[in-house]
Order: sequence, then C-alpha cells, then structure tokens
Amino acid sequence: MLACQRDPTLRFLQTEVVSCTANGDAFEIVLADTILYPEGGGQPADHGRIGGARIRDVQRVGGVVIHTANRRVELGPTRVEVDWSRRFDHMQQHTAQHLLTAVAQDRYGWATTSFHLYEDRCDIEVDVAAVGSSEILALEAAVNAEIRAARPVGMRVVDRTQFAELEVRTRGLPDDVEQIRLVEIEGLDRNTCGGTHVRNTSQIGRIQLLGAEKLRGGTRLFFIAGDRIGTWLRRSMSREAALSRVLSSAPRDHLAAVEKILSDGKASNKAQRLIRGELASLLGNELARAGNDTLALHRADADMGFLNQVASAAVAIRPDVTLLLTAGESAGVFLLVAPIDRLNNVKSEVLEILGGRGGGPPGRLQGRATRIDRRNDALAALGISNGRD
Repeated sequence: MLACQRDPTLRFLQTEVVSCTANGDAFEIVLADTILYPEGGGQPADHGRIGGARIRDVQRVGGVVIHTANRRVELGPTRVEVDWSRRFDHMQQHTAQHLLTAVAQDRYGWATTSFHLYEDRCDIEVDVAAVGSSEILALEAAVNAEIRAARPVGMRVVDRTQFAELEVRTRGLPDDVEQIRLVEIEGLDRNTCGGTHVRNTSQIGRIQLLGAEKLRGGTRLFFIAGDRIGTWLRRSMSREAALSRVLSSAPRDHLAAVEKILSDGKASNKAQRLIRGELASLLGNELARAGNDTLALHRADADMGFLNQVASAAVAIRPDVTLLLTAGESAGVFLLVAPIDRLNNVKSEVLEILGGRGGGPPGRLQGRATRIDRRNDALAALGISNGRD
C-alpha cells in the first residue's frame, strides 16, 4: 500500500528515486514509496514535485507507479511534495461521493454504477430511470445532515476471508486481489476503495446537487462539494451581476427579461423573413421583365435561400430564362438556372471559371465557389457582358 493510501494527510515524504527514464520530452520516475496518488477508481492523479521536478501525471502500470515529470531527477534520496489544494479537493469530492452513494442506496434503493471526478464538477450514475426535483432536494438535505453529523472516516485492509464476513458496498473485485482496502464512514458505509479521503465527514463542508440527466436507462446526478461550492457561488454571482448590467434588470427579473428578448427576436426574425421574401420576389419579377434570355444578379450579403427565392420568382414568369445568381465577395455561393439542355452545355465552363462545386435538381446547379469575383467572366461565357449588383 502506498504512503498516500496509508495516510492521505501527508504533504511531504522522504523516499528514494529507484529509476528515471526519458520518454519523449518527459521523464518517468519510479519511487520506493509515494504520497502522490495514481489515477484510479474515478479519482484523478495527484500533482506535485519530486525534488526539483514538477509532476503532471501519476499512473499505475503493471503494479508499478509511474510519475511523469518535466525534468530528470537523480537516483537516490529525494523529497516528494503533493499539491495539497488539489489533493484536498479530491478528498472532499471523493468522500462526498461515498456519502452520496450510501444515502442514495439506503434511502431510495438507488445503486451507484459509476463515479467521475472532473475539474469543475463530479457525478455518479445510479440505476434508476428518472429522478425528480423533490427527490434531489431531499437527497441533498439528507447527505448534508450526515456531513454535519461529523461521522469519522477510516481505512483498514482485510484479506478475502475477513472480507467475506463483512457487509461491504462494492462494485466487484479483481480475482487476483488478496489484500482489500476498505474505506468506512462510521455507522453508515463500508466500501472497497483505493482513493484518498477526509478523516471526518464534517471536513467535506457541504454537498450541492446540481441536477440530473437520463443516461442509458439510468440517471446521472451532478454534484460539487466542499471548497468547490464557494468557487461555484462566486462564478454564479459574477454571471448574475453581468446579466443585471446587460439586461438592465434585477436578478429576480432576469428570466422575464430573457423571455421577452427571445419573443421579440422570434417576431423580428419572422418579419425579416417576410421582407426578404418580398424583396426576392420583386427582384425576380424585375429580372424576368428585363427582356434578355440570360440574366444575372449579384448581392454580396445574400445566401442560397435568398437566391433560390429570386430564381423561383423569375422562372415563374419566364420558365425558359437562364439565370446566374451569386452572393459573397471573392468566395461565396452561386445558383445557375437554365433549361436542362442548356444547363448541361454550360455548367462545366461556369464551374471552372468560378472555382465552384455543386449539384441540384434538373434545371438548377447550386453550390459554393472560390472565385465569385470572376462572375463577369462567367456571364461572358453565358453570352452577356454583365449583370446587376
């Protein structure tokens, strides 16, 4: 068992460097013992220092703990230091997970199937199809009551014979494990776990459930605990203050203000669509009355939908007309409309001139082009000198 598992409160350790091997631009260090926890069981790896080297990852590979460092260290005696703020945060989150798992199962019968500890939040997955908001609030209150109860959290190691005689919450053990580490919350939970934990539930401080989502027939519960709640609260207050400035309203009125903005935006978008449709119809009608067999229009700010509306209005009046409609600056979109035979005869040349690619239904060729600025050359190939801007 590692020093970090024997005593998670250790911040420094005198030990020995057994090996240090280069691997690309990093170095892999093996120690005689370590207080740096290797990633596992849902808990991320510790960070810290070995001598003058900064440790950015710790992994257990084939029973050996590998510390990934930014520089080489000498073999022999060394001092190991753990990044305590990161470690203690992990201790708070992991112990909160054990407590949450125990209360969820004992009170509601929800068994935890997995646990994830991320940089900004944590989650457990429970084997229940849905969790209501009232259940979330009740579960959060029950867990916080156990935190305030200041239950001792301890660790011990047992063999398989002893393990078989105990009531243990576990998701299974490898067949080759003989010595089993148990983490116990007095009077509430006994769990197989290799991670680091606080000594007393009161050191968690508090747990905050952030919500739930359905997942593969189960439910994922999101939570934060301990010092993370203060960080979360400060960020929430900062966002609230920013919203108050932007919306010119008090926090209690934010929802109503946002709903009004969304409603006004939908009404504005509808009005814009109507206006764009009317403009496209007017332009299409005007083109159709121009009298030429081949017509063109370019609008730098248009999109393909607008070009198709213009074309439909023009073709409704003159079905046999040839149209080249373009939008954008040096690059953009194009729409070529013509009787099928004529379109087949000219489309290759137009595509080459515009640097375009596209497709479409019979009588229409549309797509993107990298040389919209050569549209006058394309018009010349179609038999006219220029088009409308």
